[in-house]
Amino acid sequence: MRYSMVASHAALLGDTFAFDGMQLFLLKKLDDKVTYVKSTRSFDSQDFDISIQLTNELEPHQCYQLYNIIFRKVLRLMKLKEIGRHYFDPTRSAHIPQYNMELWPGYTTAISEYDGGSMLNIDIAHKVLRTDTVLDHINGLKKRFSRNQAEFQEAVSQYLVGQVVLTRYNNKTYHIDAVTWDITPKSTFKLSSGDDVSYIDYYKKNHSKDIGDPNQPLLMNKSKKKKFQGGQRGGQREEEIIYLVPELCCMTGFTDEIRADFNIMKALSEHTIVPPHVRKKGLEDFINACYTNQEIATELKRWNIEFDRTLLKVPARILNPENIYFKGKKVQEDPSSAEWSRDMKQVNVIQAFNLDNWLILSSGRTAAQAQEFVKYILQVGRPLGIEVGRPKEVPVQDDSPRGFVEAIKANFVKGQTQLVVCVLPDQRKDRYDAIKKYCVSEQGIVSQCVLAKTLAKEKVVMSACTKIIMQMNVKLGGQLWAVEIPMKNCMVVGIDVYHDSLNKGTSVAGVISSMNDEMTKYYSRVVFQRSHQELIDGLKQCFSDALRKFHELRGALPQRIIVFRDGVGAGQLPMVVKHEVDQMKEVFAAFGGAYQPKLAVVVVQKRISTRIMIPQGNQVSNPMPGTIVSQGCTNKDTYDYFLCAQSVRQGTATPTHYHVVHDTSGLQPAHLQSLTYKLTHLYYNWPGTVRVPAPCQYAHKIAFLIGQSVHKDPSLELADKLYYL
Repeated sequence: MRYSMVASHAALLGDTFAFDGMQLFLLKKLDDKVTYVKSTRSFDSQDFDISIQLTNELEPHQCYQLYNIIFRKVLRLMKLKEIGRHYFDPTRSAHIPQYNMELWPGYTTAISEYDGGSMLNIDIAHKVLRTDTVLDHINGLKKRFSRNQAEFQEAVSQYLVGQVVLTRYNNKTYHIDAVTWDITPKSTFKLSSGDDVSYIDYYKKNHSKDIGDPNQPLLMNKSKKKKFQGGQRGGQREEEIIYLVPELCCMTGFTDEIRADFNIMKALSEHTIVPPHVRKKGLEDFINACYTNQEIATELKRWNIEFDRTLLKVPARILNPENIYFKGKKVQEDPSSAEWSRDMKQVNVIQAFNLDNWLILSSGRTAAQAQEFVKYILQVGRPLGIEVGRPKEVPVQDDSPRGFVEAIKANFVKGQTQLVVCVLPDQRKDRYDAIKKYCVSEQGIVSQCVLAKTLAKEKVVMSACTKIIMQMNVKLGGQLWAVEIPMKNCMVVGIDVYHDSLNKGTSVAGVISSMNDEMTKYYSRVVFQRSHQELIDGLKQCFSDALRKFHELRGALPQRIIVFRDGVGAGQLPMVVKHEVDQMKEVFAAFGGAYQPKLAVVVVQKRISTRIMIPQGNQVSNPMPGTIVSQGCTNKDTYDYFLCAQSVRQGTATPTHYHVVHDTSGLQPAHLQSLTYKLTHLYYNWPGTVRVPAPCQYAHKIAFLIGQSVHKDPSLELADKLYYL
């Protein structure tokens, strides 16, 4: 509405302008500082006065908001549809009818200033749209809970609240905050004209949509909208409530059930996994299409904007392959894959915990698989240097959550039993959660859950058991391998945040701190937060405890601390600098004014649209593991770098973006980048590199376990063990 009102005054503004609903960009200066005009058309029988006020005259390097408005217009001229913040092409959609899904290809775009100049960051994206409606899901739950209305309503709320839905009639996404059973499509609401209208009539008149079920509940979306007064730019935020009809909403994104379904993910991956040469051609074809479309070419020419027809070339360097150290032996990682899985058959782990006193629990359904597990575990431990004794075998009367917990309670001996292994018949979540909650929070027991079907696969059972015995060794406090880290008395810290699946509005932050020079032993804590202040207070406590533990073990405090902070969006970087770094300094001060360790805080971002490809003749391929890019496409005014730590065989590699937001570490950029790469080798669940430094991955694992299954503080008896692997 606002755009059409402004566009009707082309005689005043000229034919070249950009407008985003509040800010208007013109190539010419109007005669008066404030210009008043009237709308030439009315909306809902209302006329509007428009005031246009000069606020700024901008140089080209200050116009990034303008450039993004223009480019969004380019995407609309290409007939792409806006969903959320990105644009997608419904004419090239791929239908997957067997799973009630369709896939729309599209683009993520942003124009910004980098150290190499003004650049368009563009990448191919895909939007998964579910063709089944929210009402279909509600009716599915109704069949399961047909006898109990209260249970049915509770199940619907649990399933839907927190989900994001798409309304096809306007391609907008909404977050569901509540399900309202007392408001239905038959209910009425007031229009701005003051008339009452039912939801059924409103959708029929405005969107030509017939609502079939007049008794379905409505979905509530609460959004904070800015309220502007008198041309003010700031405005106050006030809550706006929108009601949505389930029958007209489609589910978006993936549930855990979808992610766990191999067939669905395979069907989607055929469209979404795009190799580098296909991605490069698709992006260059897109830019060329901008110039073959006459409307777009004319629009760009009006603004005197031009895009390069080829992708940007930047300098990169590849770090040397790492030596991997085992007990009495050194091997070099495969430079092309950054893996050493083959070498694991001929080496002993650095520190082994012999397994003398342990329990294995199984029900009648899994007793045979439990016997197989014991047989193989006794075989695979010795070649790795881990001696394994026979366990106490505990039959579980029924495989309910309570059955397993009661069996652990009756057979675990505090101070003697090292480990509890549960062989589970399936992936039933409430059973797994009950076991982990009892072991992790209530008793401080190291536990290992194994699926029976994993042990039923003859071809892979030996390698599966090898991985499990290594994981069990690590959970008890053992070390598998190490890399050379030429720094002493340094502590690395990983922080990540995960949203609690049970307690809405609560997040769990995992804080992992290294305790030895090899950076393979860690002390872990978690923080529950509902507000940012809770996070800050919790982090202070975690830091204090980690420093005390370091001093207890080493007899001295660390002289250098490197913090890798995950779970932070690009817009939150100033918040980390302003709040969290100051809190860290307060913690140091509490240990005495003389204690001022060298500190670096690095924000880790995985969800980025920047892609890095290596030229190979006329083609491109994924970069080698250890590829660093620190100029050409990095931010102009900040200290940041990209690292591709892994070998990627499918699709296009996405680097990890590291922002150094605070640095008094005294480390040269090359040394910090090298340390980052070394730490990607130390995640003990995988004999190869991972996308982020090991402390970040461990922080994610503990936050995920507590937020998904335990929902309570873990026992401090487990704080020095990697029990969450």
